[in-house]
Amino acid sequence: MAAAEHLAESAEFDIAIVDINLAGHEIWPIAEAIGRRGAAFLSSLRAVIVTSCYRRLL
Repeated sequence: MAAAEHLAESAEFDIAIVDINLAGHEIWPIAEAIGRRGAAFLSSLRAVIVTSCYRRLL
């Protein structure tokens, strides 16, 4: 997770494709890092059912 969050904060990309459940860990800190950069991300269909505070990231 630390490596994924580091990449979300520092790698160059226009869009990210992430799985909501990464090896048993939810990826919300990573999604937030991507959102802070203004980049878009796609996830699995399960991402449609999320709390309203994360809906702005989808």
